[in-house]
Amino acid sequence: MFAGWIGQNPGNTRHCQSQPEAAPAPTQAAPTPAPPPQQRASQTEAAPSLESAAASGDAVARYQLALQQLEDQRYSDAAALMRRAAEQGVPAAQRRFALMLANGEGVPANPAAARDWMARAAGNGNVQAMHDAGGMFINAESTPDFQAIAARWFEQGALHGLVDSQVNMALLFKEGFGVPESPADAYAWFTIAANAGDAEARNSAAELRPMLTPEQRAAAESVARNFTPRASRPEAQGEYPPQPWDNGALASPAQIARAQALLSQLGYQPGPADGMMGARTRDAIRSFRRAQGLTVSDQVDSTLISRLEQAAAG
Repeated sequence: MFAGWIGQNPGNTRHCQSQPEAAPAPTQAAPTPAPPPQQRASQTEAAPSLESAAASGDAVARYQLALQQLEDQRYSDAAALMRRAAEQGVPAAQRRFALMLANGEGVPANPAAARDWMARAAGNGNVQAMHDAGGMFINAESTPDFQAIAARWFEQGALHGLVDSQVNMALLFKEGFGVPESPADAYAWFTIAANAGDAEARNSAAELRPMLTPEQRAAAESVARNFTPRASRPEAQGEYPPQPWDNGALASPAQIARAQALLSQLGYQPGPADGMMGARTRDAIRSFRRAQGLTVSDQVDSTLISRLEQAAAG
């Protein structure tokens, strides 16, 4: 039974059919695929800004702009934009909006809606949301249904390689919480987490080992030894290829180098004036824009160059 359980689709081993309390986004809803990218402007056309792309409905732009608004502490604006991106099927936006609902960040706190949006993000492939959904359900009502849902999401996080989810699965099997009590399954998950470098899991596995038969130990250790995390889609984690509004891809090296030289002159420490759009350059641009009362972004354009030149001229 042990070796056959681990790695199965939890839908084949869980039989909880009840739904959590009603909320804006149903927990058990089928995953909503992210929309296909909108047609992009060609390299010969003017690239859209992040703001104009978000205004035109680009889901990724809305998510990225909402993150900037959060950084700028514009919580209400960020919540509205994050929800739009979440409704368009962006998994990372769904997770971030769930956290905003959980914390009352720009919106009234709503734990039920937070759980449901987190579960939707998890169902759409956001790995951290799998772990977060497990935590939200396990800390909500102590009912068999919620315990089973929590175990389902912790299992998915564990199968995707999240060590914290692996430890949680071990604890659930050790206590029989949301899953059948199984020291062998607990030992396997503790061992998998230990193999990933978790010292506490290694100690917990050592405590369980004497409780197992030689056959159980051998089966569990074989599963742990051969465990390979499931792959995840970068886009579902909020990691995107260069977008049309990403000036690291679209601004000319000469423009970037000019901006870097002026930023350096003004004391913003963008790094060398090499025409490359690195993290230090992006941070320097955002700091300058903030100080000048401009929209905070890392966009390099003629307006930015003009403001830099004016500031450098005194």
